[in-house]
Amino acid sequence: QAYSLDGERAINSIGRGTLNNALLDAAAAAPGVTLHFDHPLTALDPETGTLGFADGTEAKADVVLGADGAGSVVRGLLLDHSPDFTEEVSFLDHGYKELTIPPRDGGYALDPGALHIWPRGTSMMIALPNPDGSFTGTLFWPTGGTGSFASLGSPAAIRRHFREQYPDLLDLIPDLADDYRHNPVGLLGTVTCG
Repeated sequence: QAYSLDGERAINSIGRGTLNNALLDAAAAAPGVTLHFDHPLTALDPETGTLGFADGTEAKADVVLGADGAGSVVRGLLLDHSPDFTEEVSFLDHGYKELTIPPRDGGYALDPGALHIWPRGTSMMIALPNPDGSFTGTLFWPTGGTGSFASLGSPAAIRRHFREQYPDLLDLIPDLADDYRHNPVGLLGTVTCG
């Protein structure tokens, strides 16, 4: 989606759930692919490509892609397998949480061609447009202390904080307290492997 004054630069934004579903649909449509859910990986032999799962089943693969996030089970199993494989993990004292700004009157509630940022000292929110007319609003806040994710638990506290810090968002996110309370806080950090 074009996202600059000259129309030459673009930004790609899509909700995480929508992206996961699109990837699963593409994988399911690929020849020779069978999807299995609720099969946690418990063993990996990188020499043979043998994978072991919690239910006792095994599989073998020529290539194993460990695309399982910052808390990667695949990376953990590789660390167990080889003393030469190392990792360093450093987390920030900030996290993130996604909120949804739904479409309004069949279109975007905000200008989809503008960059929306609400800076607030040690925290901020950004909003990026999605193809369905919604925006993904991402809060980048401290994980502890006043005005942090940890300090807002009740619907009243959430609404009060947004009324003080982000008053224009109250009308844009009709289910703010519910959205806020049910969406997880993601960790921000860097994982380096060697």
